[in-house]
This record gives sequence, C-alpha cells and structure tokens, in this order.
Amino acid sequence: MRRTLTDGDFGTEFWQQLATYQHTAWRWENQAVYEITAEQASVDAFLAGHPSDPMEDPYLAPWMRQVAEQTAAGKVIGRVRVLEEPPTDYQRWERWLDTWNTAAGEHIEYLTRTQARQLAEHSPFGKADWWLFDNARVMIMNFDANGRRIQVELTDEPEDVAAAIEFQRCAATATTGSKAAGEDSAHAAR
Repeated sequence: MRRTLTDGDFGTEFWQQLATYQHTAWRWENQAVYEITAEQASVDAFLAGHPSDPMEDPYLAPWMRQVAEQTAAGKVIGRVRVLEEPPTDYQRWERWLDTWNTAAGEHIEYLTRTQARQLAEHSPFGKADWWLFDNARVMIMNFDANGRRIQVELTDEPEDVAAAIEFQRCAATATTGSKAAGEDSAHAAR
C-alpha cells in the first residue's frame, strides 16, 4: 500500500521506521539544500566559522544517538548524497557533520552532480529523496526548489520496493571508484 503522510505524521513515522528497522536503512539524498528550521542555528554557526558541537544540539544529537544504537545492534544505515559542483553552503555543513555521523556508524558516500546525473535520471521517484528500510518499505520525500519538504509517502508496494532496491544497487556501483572524487569534493567544500 502507498499512503501519503501528513506533516504531523511524518516525524512520528520516520522515527518509528528508524527505530524498528531490522537490517538496513538506506537513503538517496538528492537535494542541494534542505530548509529545516531546527538545523539553521548550526548551519549559521558553521558558516560564520564558529561551529557548535552537534552532540549538544537538541535536533542533531538524537539522530547521532539513534544511529549509534542501531549500528551497535548490528544494523546498517547509510546514504548516498549528491554534491553540487561546487558544494552549496548547506552541503559544506553536511560534510563537516560527517565526522560525527560516521563515528556513530553511518556509511555515507558521495557522488558529484555530474557523476550522479545519469543515475538520477533513472531514480524510481524522480527528484525526490527517499529511504529504503529493510528492502521492504520506501519513504519518498518530495521537496520544493528551496529544500522545503512538501510531500511524504510511505509505500510497501512490490514494484516501488523492487525499483528502490535496483536503484540502490546502481548507486552503490556508481560510488565504487568514485569515492576519491567525492573526497576531493569534500576537501574543496571545507
């Protein structure tokens, strides 16, 4: 079944999916920027040259703790992020956060927009970001041009899940051998 989540349902449903997945959680992250009010103070501090400790941030710290709990239990969580060339300020901030995300156990790979262009054309959910949980459920997140989340759907429809699994396989192949390019982009972002 494919269902649209309300804004109020999204947070609850996402954290439930994250807390209850059994094996793998994987995200395709395709936006150049995300407009998330709770992140803005951290982004602004980073851009001003005075980054704050994300483990003391009331929005970021719960994410890091949840990832650490899941990976300590033997579960896998990862994502592929598409980086603009040059990276946006938001993406530079995300790269800075990687130290804490990866310390918590998250696997993060990068593709530049050029590297990802052909792959992204075959995304089963268009320009949306999405999470694949346990190769069984997909949470599709649509954004406007400013990075505001405008619609979220949760699906376990076999054709949606199969398309997400195949796309994830292709993305993993695309990041193999391109990590050096992603790392170069990361250093340029700093």
